[in-house]
Amino acid sequence: MTFCGDCGAPLGEAANYCARCGTAVKLPEVASATRSTHSPRSSAAREAPPGPRAGLEPVADYLVQSILCLFAFLPTGIVAIFFAGRANDLKSHDEYWPAVEAARSSRIWCWVSLVCGILTLIIWISIATSSPDSGAGAN
Repeated sequence: MTFCGDCGAPLGEAANYCARCGTAVKLPEVASATRSTHSPRSSAAREAPPGPRAGLEPVADYLVQSILCLFAFLPTGIVAIFFAGRANDLKSHDEYWPAVEAARSSRIWCWVSLVCGILTLIIWISIATSSPDSGAGAN
């Protein structure tokens, strides 16, 4: 079995591109006119995979931040936890790029939760500190 030289994913025998990272599979240069009976893949591609996500940054899943966002604004905090859990699950199955996208979505929803929480707090404080005499019909 051959493996992608970039992400270490297993490749099919007739694959031209890696299904996981999209990298083009490089074929070796043919030095002579005769072909060997081995696969035309390079020897680097036939070696064992270099390990999960070799050369790529680790995926931060933002699970702790998402849980803390529940205290800021509950509805968007739940969405942030969903994406953080998805990123964690994809990361454990060595799905690098989908895990990066899910972590990115979790981070965005954490920020949305923080902004909504701050706006809710400002509105609540402004309502609580407004004077009761500002209503209509006061004597």
